[in-house]
Amino acid sequence: MVAKRKALEDRLRGGLAGSDSSMTVKEWCLQWLEVSVAASDRAESTKLKLERLLRGHVYATALGATLLAKLRPQVVEGWLLELRNRANPCSGTTHLSGFVSLKMCLDTAVRDMLIAQNPMKTVTAPKASTKEKIIPTMDELASLLSETSGSILHNAWVLICATGMRKGECLALEWDDIDLDKGSVSIRRTVTEVTGGFSTREPKTKASKRVLYPDAGTIDVLRQQRRQVAKMRLAGGEGWQDSNLVFPTAKGTRHHPRNALRAYQTAAGRAGIERRIDIHSVRHFSATTMLIAGIDIKTVSKILGHAGTRVTADICAHMTDESRDRAMGVLGAVTGFLSAATGTSGPVAAGRTANPSCPPPLRSGAPGSRICRRTDLLTRRARRGCPTRGCGRRRGRRCGPPGEWTRTGEK
Repeated sequence: MVAKRKALEDRLRGGLAGSDSSMTVKEWCLQWLEVSVAASDRAESTKLKLERLLRGHVYATALGATLLAKLRPQVVEGWLLELRNRANPCSGTTHLSGFVSLKMCLDTAVRDMLIAQNPMKTVTAPKASTKEKIIPTMDELASLLSETSGSILHNAWVLICATGMRKGECLALEWDDIDLDKGSVSIRRTVTEVTGGFSTREPKTKASKRVLYPDAGTIDVLRQQRRQVAKMRLAGGEGWQDSNLVFPTAKGTRHHPRNALRAYQTAAGRAGIERRIDIHSVRHFSATTMLIAGIDIKTVSKILGHAGTRVTADICAHMTDESRDRAMGVLGAVTGFLSAATGTSGPVAAGRTANPSCPPPLRSGAPGSRICRRTDLLTRRARRGCPTRGCGRRRGRRCGPPGEWTRTGEK
């Protein structure tokens, strides 16, 4: 009895309610979505995603029927186990998103003094999936574009492939965003799904607002699209809704993102593409293609509208056979150069042909040698030992004139 009274006094002293709420987790999630999430400045697509995650991960589980007052870390761990043992479990990334969504929901419950603390703070979050995303090959994209030839969204797929823009950004384009004379395409808005339909809004980040300069062939495709829209306007007659869209429906209205995705998947199936490749993976193909061609990652990031280069490197830098072989060839050539320079066995010493772009190795200590000649860098790092690999010198020495060794401190 004394312990309970002390606990109650501690709660009241900390500004908390006398007891936890008798509301269930599901009931609180619904209230959180209706009030806190609705009042926030989150994008409509984010609000819709939160509702889907909680509905799919919480409502029909034992956790959803648990009272907030009886919510403990072990109950949360049992919930994670229940999700993992489902007949058709979601990916690790989806489980992590559901975990984070519920954690935010319970953080608000703590703020509103419905519970004393969030039990999810002491629970280890599930790991996100590390499976590499499948990206289309050149042949698969060619087959897809060939299959969509003549369709109402064919030119939209061409523009996405040629610029790496997002599907929503492409469907949101208006003719005021395009300057055919200058050859520019301005990304100013995007189309996203919301409850009961879709909406048009500004991009989430400042980096997503950008101006692209496609090649001349892609600009010709846009000119062709303008002529096609003019024919559609005449065919639509009085039922045509003039919305100034670059890629409208047969009635002049905007395409629903889900319908556009369904059209893409249908075309991919007719093209005989067996792998499951979504339209967003074309952006990954664009990033990989530009990086392999030698375009610096900063430029690639700006073209794709990423918030930073880390996003580009983590998500879109997929390894292809070409990039893998070229990387291994460079490493082999460098290893052979070092092996020959130090007299040890290696690829070049064993008889392999070195990369012709690499200069011939020089004997260690020879005039002009790359291995132990004195440089400003070595002078600055004299007391740390020679930083060049392959020198074979001990610390406490530094490189003197070519072919001569001296100890630190000797004249």
